Amino acid sequence: MTEIAHFVKKEFQLDWRNRTLIGSILLYVISSIYVTHLAFQNAIDLPTWNSLFWIITLFTAFNASSKSFSQEERKFLYLYMLISPQKLLISKMLYNILLMLIIGSLSLFGFYLFISNEFLSTDNFWLYYLSVSLGAIGLAVILTMISAIASKTGNQTGMMAILGFPVIIPFLLATIKFSGETLIGKGLHLSGSYLLMMSAIIVMVGLLSYLLFPYIWRE
Repeated sequence: MTEIAHFVKKEFQLDWRNRTLIGSILLYVISSIYVTHLAFQNAIDLPTWNSLFWIITLFTAFNASSKSFSQEERKFLYLYMLISPQKLLISKMLYNILLMLIIGSLSLFGFYLFISNEFLSTDNFWLYYLSVSLGAIGLAVILTMISAIASKTGNQTGMMAILGFPVIIPFLLATIKFSGETLIGKGLHLSGSYLLMMSAIIVMVGLLSYLLFPYIWRE
């Protein structure tokens, strides 16, 4: 755990020193929300509100996760001697999860502030925030592994799009369904199947990543 915490701290320090990436991500989120606000002028229904939120979050997640292993391209062998592949993968996933939780929270606040707050009442806010948090965790876990695979191809951005969308789509559909039902007031007893599907995909991808990443790292 000490090694994992050290590498998570290292990721924060690197991004804090080079604020270009974080700044560009925040600018993308804010500008996308504001353009959506100008385009719809609050004349927006619930399914569209929910879909736009996840579209913006999805592309933000791709931008945030694309650099996960790009910084390590010339240090693969050095890192392999310092830390086990599994611990490196967990540290990358934990950092991306924290980053996506922050981005998801900011996006939700932006949608609440600029576009419409009539869909989020006191009754369904925390349940919707649960869907946002679980969606952020799932996107981070899936895209971290995709980023690791794409980093070995030499065309990371293009390969992430090619490899990522087929894996992301089932999870994203379940997330949109679950979050949409929470907005209309359905409790966990009615929308729990989507929650279980999301959790199952996260666990399955996490376990497969843990087992397969050492083979990718050795190449």
